[in-house]
Amino acid sequence: MSIAQEISKHLPYLRRFSRALCGTQVGGDAYVMATLEALVADSSGFRKDLPGRNALYKIFLTHWSSTNNSVRPIPIYADRPAAERNLEA
Repeated sequence: MSIAQEISKHLPYLRRFSRALCGTQVGGDAYVMATLEALVADSSGFRKDLPGRNALYKIFLTHWSSTNNSVRPIPIYADRPAAERNLEA
């Protein structure tokens, strides 16, 4: 099985994971695209001894951690008054 066939079924889940990390669809998809470009440029990073999903996520997380050194955390209570209103209702 080729690498493309092996990772194709995992791409929707990788996109969802990436969007959750980035906070936006555009940003998340850009990281997935960069991961796929890196994989095409050098497929030696795709480990055959791991399941396809694990190998794909490993490449993604390596790319994510090397380029994303200034992550701004989202405030947990940014919309607290609205949340409190909803809980009260």
